[in-house]
Amino acid sequence: QARTLAHGAEDVLEAAVVHPDLDSAISDAVLVAGTTRRRGKNRKYFTLFPEQLAERVAAARGTVAVVFGNEETGLTDEELSRCTLAVTIPASPAQGSLNLSHAVQVVCYEIFRARARGSLTPFTPIPAREVDALAGLVVGSLRTIGFFRLVTPDSMRVFFRDILGRAGL
Repeated sequence: QARTLAHGAEDVLEAAVVHPDLDSAISDAVLVAGTTRRRGKNRKYFTLFPEQLAERVAAARGTVAVVFGNEETGLTDEELSRCTLAVTIPASPAQGSLNLSHAVQVVCYEIFRARARGSLTPFTPIPAREVDALAGLVVGSLRTIGFFRLVTPDSMRVFFRDILGRAGL
């Protein structure tokens, strides 16, 4: 059935790799972007538009992962926390999110356009695991000085991972 639906993209289907979980799928990525329409305390502190994400992807050297949730519930807070960036596709308030296939198409189209421009200076971002380790170092240092009275170390870790991801180190 997948082969029938992959008309013209059989090479993509043949090259697909199945991973047992999200962490193993993104382990070698230098940039991990999670798609979401929701914001909130346990979500990302900022989101990029697809064209902003595409600029970063086009300039990146290394594996890039874009993570999409299912159509009913999207990405969980935990799944989104594993991503270094969040991307949202602006939509009508009456229909806040797109069908999954349409969201994938919009993001892929913007990446295609940005890569075709080729005008960005290439850079090699540090791997996501190093961003996570750096955020852990910051949180550990804050814990050492007794910083955590109003917020939890976990929420600060997500906060610092977001900042570091946004910086494009």
